[in-house]
Amino acid sequence: MLKFIPILIVLVALSIYKLDPYNAKLPSTSPDLSSVEDQLARLSTEDRKQVEAYAKRSNGQFLPPNMADPDAPFTARTFGEAIKLEQEWQKKMVADQAKTDALKAQRQARLDPLLNTLNINLIKADIVGKDEYAALYYHQPYQETATSDKTPVFVVYLLLQNLSDETISEFTGSIHANDKESPLPMNICWLEHKEELSPNSEKEIVCGSTRISAEQQAFLTDNGERFEVVWEPHHIKLASGRELDSGL
Repeated sequence: MLKFIPILIVLVALSIYKLDPYNAKLPSTSPDLSSVEDQLARLSTEDRKQVEAYAKRSNGQFLPPNMADPDAPFTARTFGEAIKLEQEWQKKMVADQAKTDALKAQRQARLDPLLNTLNINLIKADIVGKDEYAALYYHQPYQETATSDKTPVFVVYLLLQNLSDETISEFTGSIHANDKESPLPMNICWLEHKEELSPNSEKEIVCGSTRISAEQQAFLTDNGERFEVVWEPHHIKLASGRELDSGL
């Protein structure tokens, strides 16, 4: 009888192991957890969410530790391992976001003095002929003729606003649009303006490009849902000799 006790102990241990939902195996090669729904139901709500998040993030992928990405290892075989890896990933995301937020705050702190001095708003965007754009640029009247150069130009109408009590003698900066459908912003205009702008005054200018992209075409008809226009000043020189620099 005694010789069967070790076997019984092993069988009991195996049963307990199998009954523990944290030891349940993840489906291989698929993020679909429907085959282990019963085991998932035995987890706490939070732990279940962790397993589901891991399965979705890994897309069912499994790699041995020696082949896994150390920043995002997909090495879990069981629910328990998946929960641990997902918790570690979420902590990493929180830490990474904190670093990103700190860098954004530092960048914004460098920009604020310039933004509080000079604001630029986009009034509208259009496509006009090359000669018409030249007339707009030099603030001259335009009359279309049979010989007018109608090469299309993507043009933006900008309103400069000196928000300070000092004359701005020159400035540089860029206008771009953040595009929800692209990881990179769309360049709109690079400005190197060397005409004085009186204190608390406004001035309209135009900026154009003969290279018209599909993204610019989409920008013309956007209602504000896809693109966000951003003004980033790089350098401002005041008539007093004082200079502001954003470090961009």
